[in-house]
Amino acid sequence: MFFGAESVIEDASIVNNLPAFTFYDLKEWKDENTPVVNRNIWYNTETVNEKYLVEASSHLFAYKDKIGFVGEKDGKKFLFFNGQKISQDFDEIRTNSCCATFAYPIELDENGILFFLAERGEKYFFVEINLNEYLK
Repeated sequence: MFFGAESVIEDASIVNNLPAFTFYDLKEWKDENTPVVNRNIWYNTETVNEKYLVEASSHLFAYKDKIGFVGEKDGKKFLFFNGQKISQDFDEIRTNSCCATFAYPIELDENGILFFLAERGEKYFFVEINLNEYLK
């Protein structure tokens, strides 16, 4: 992780009144048109990957002053919230994407219900998680 001249900032936002930046570093090239990148979030003076021991992080969100994000470890993606993994492992969790087969952004309603579309193998799952269950 560089988070310097080598890194590219992909997204900037304010989460719980603090700045947050999602950035990526080039790891390698899969082929001449497909870069393999390592995503990371800088938030509250630290990086999410290092703090939560994940290989990649993106899509930072907050609910009742607790943060969550899409994490990745060992090639599997999952939701992380309030310091804990709260979903099963998936091959892909859909976020905003221009080129996805079925783009469906992660949504969080005012009651703490998180919705997202995920893929495992050749199956898609519409996942609903009540974040209130993970506030304790």
